Amino acid sequence: MEIYFANEQISWLFLIIPIILAFDIYVYFQKRKRLHRVFNRQSVSKLLPSFSPAARRAKKIFFYIALILFILALMQPKWGKNIIKVEQKGIDIMFLIDVSNSMTAEDIKPNRLAKARMQIASFLEKLKGDRVGLSAFAGSTFTLCPLTADYKAVRLFLDHLNPGIIRRQGTRIGTALKNARERFKRYNSKSKAVILLTDGEDHGTMPLVEAEHCRQDDIIIFCIGLGKREGEPIPVKEKGTTVDYLKDKHGKVVMSKLDEFTLQQIAEKTGGEYYYSQFGDFELEHIYNQLQSMEKEKLGVKSIENYKNRYHIFILLGIIFFLFSVFLPERKSVLWSRIKDRVKNKLQEKVNEN
Repeated sequence: MEIYFANEQISWLFLIIPIILAFDIYVYFQKRKRLHRVFNRQSVSKLLPSFSPAARRAKKIFFYIALILFILALMQPKWGKNIIKVEQKGIDIMFLIDVSNSMTAEDIKPNRLAKARMQIASFLEKLKGDRVGLSAFAGSTFTLCPLTADYKAVRLFLDHLNPGIIRRQGTRIGTALKNARERFKRYNSKSKAVILLTDGEDHGTMPLVEAEHCRQDDIIIFCIGLGKREGEPIPVKEKGTTVDYLKDKHGKVVMSKLDEFTLQQIAEKTGGEYYYSQFGDFELEHIYNQLQSMEKEKLGVKSIENYKNRYHIFILLGIIFFLFSVFLPERKSVLWSRIKDRVKNKLQEKVNEN
């Protein structure tokens, strides 16, 4: 039988038990030491004839068992699987993220690319049932993750996004949109959306023409512009430290400016929206709300294995042992003492008869 703990990280609470035990032992010996300074052992037995050391030890054992059971309950033990089949409904969403060198500009902290990654990660946490794909583009386009409902896989690829993932530099938005359109066709998608995150400086790929093709295929494009409108130099780094800024062949510092006009036209052509990226994740919050109004199609049936919660068993047992530790008397039972004395007397009588 496989046991799974949903809250395994709090197992450090078991370290409290030896600390409490050590304190208990210390207090016990201190009390015993003080008592024996005044009375010897025989005197103590005569003064406390009904006291039962065994009962006291049992109370302590029950207390520690209850403590262990309560900690196990907090760790949320689970065993026994339930297989639930869930019908998945949603839309298909392709994220297109610009990884060109201009996305390393630091007009958005820590930089444009890091901001885009954080926004997508936040967006993934809201989704339920929708399929998501991830493509990176610069001078060419590379699909990192095809459409999937496995958001952990998308997050894994997202965490490893960096400008070096595509060697060919440039910003070819039109090529990225074409790649997304072809991806949707492979999956025969009905409800389709593209979320494009870029600084918008396209290098001659006619993105508006490709946006028109997307409109014809019923693909809605949402654009998020990253960077200052007035422009920002592109840092050149060595070992994580900025040592210079990118320069053109004339030695002039290259300024990467946000091309909002192109991004606005792309979005409007397909019935989407353009958003200027600012602090927080408000842009994707608005996009998410708009996507919820789209018709959701059946994307298949997913089997989910759920472990059954068993923490209540440990709580119940813990309460029982705790009550024993509180209410178990430390005095010897009068009835039990009488029974023992009677048995002892009977045995003595038989010995005397013999």
